[in-house]
Amino acid sequence: ILKRDKLNEILNKFINFYFLKKVDITESHTTKEDLEFTNYDYENYLKYILDKAQIEEKKPFIIVFDNLDRVDNETVLNTLSLIQLTNEILEKSKFKEIYFIIPIDKERLEKTVKTIITDNNDNEEKKFAKDFLEKIFPYKVNVPDIKHSNWRKFFVNKLKEAFGSSINEYDIFYIRRIFEKSINESKEKNLTPREIKNFINSLAENYIYWKKSENQPDIKLQALYVSLNNHFANFKNYIEYIENKNKNKNNLDSIHQIVDITKEEFTDSKIKEAILKQYYKVEEIYFLFVDSAVQAIGNEEIEKLKDIVNLFDDKNKVDLLLNEIWEQRDDFKKDINSLIKFYKALKEIDFYDKYREKIIINSLRENIEDIESLSKLEEYNIKELIEILNSDNELKNLFIEKFVEIIITTIPEDEN
Repeated sequence: ILKRDKLNEILNKFINFYFLKKVDITESHTTKEDLEFTNYDYENYLKYILDKAQIEEKKPFIIVFDNLDRVDNETVLNTLSLIQLTNEILEKSKFKEIYFIIPIDKERLEKTVKTIITDNNDNEEKKFAKDFLEKIFPYKVNVPDIKHSNWRKFFVNKLKEAFGSSINEYDIFYIRRIFEKSINESKEKNLTPREIKNFINSLAENYIYWKKSENQPDIKLQALYVSLNNHFANFKNYIEYIENKNKNKNNLDSIHQIVDITKEEFTDSKIKEAILKQYYKVEEIYFLFVDSAVQAIGNEEIEKLKDIVNLFDDKNKVDLLLNEIWEQRDDFKKDINSLIKFYKALKEIDFYDKYREKIIINSLRENIEDIESLSKLEEYNIKELIEILNSDNELKNLFIEKFVEIIITTIPEDEN
């Protein structure tokens, strides 16, 4: 390429004039207006550029259009039209050694070209795309797919570049397995150097975010989260599945296969906890389940409550969840029927003994002493109340005393 600085100066002026007259700042790409700019105008301007650049007639000059597969279909088609027009102009000029190189995914290009016609016949669309591309691209070079080269070595080298000594060989092997399985199962992504870089960049960004956390997720579980988040459009459905908002496992088989890799080293609850923690960017996930646990207790949905509890590998975190519920919800303290529901829930998840004195006995005593509260006791809760009273004679005697007061209070009304 001759006189590069001078050529760049001229080309920049042309590009700024022709393509960047109108820029929509709300979009990530640039669009051009319909200018009154004819093919004849373009031909003259191109010749002017070539003359000013002082390109020698017999010296090869190469123009590369890169990243076309990152822009919208309209921009791709406009670029192809521009290339075709330039070819036609050059054929009539003295410049015979000017070449265009367009590195782009062939399938992506064919899909774009098919949008030109509205024929529903797939064979016609394929023929049109083939003829169109053969006309514009007389020479084609197929770059070998990365699957046929040593992509694993490339992956490992890039991972080491990003993490240095902070990652060991076992973790590298583990992360590569997760990535490979994720790409193979994904319908949205292909194995390319760019996708490898995107994954590693996302993993590094996620790692930096959690680096200062006292409860930093294991790097392998970070790789799992990044893979699922980057490679699967239905990842949000999997989050809902974990949270039990959506019991339906349909279309989640591919994700489950990737998660299964991490089950070789981590428990199911540890994996789910790590995924939720990274998805919501929270130090502790029990905060996320306070409302759903309260609802499960209130509706006596014991299985739903057990599913929530089973998300926590550390039972101390179940304690934190139960304490948060108790502190936030006064109805469990002040309403005798809600309190007994809380008792039922604690018993079902094997946490009653721990909370017996702290919560149930003391709060129940307050509700029994309040005749108004005691009088609201529902019949369906009497069986559980008797269970509690039989375990504490003092509380049992208090109940009998207060219950007699209620009866005495209501007798005159009945006699009248």
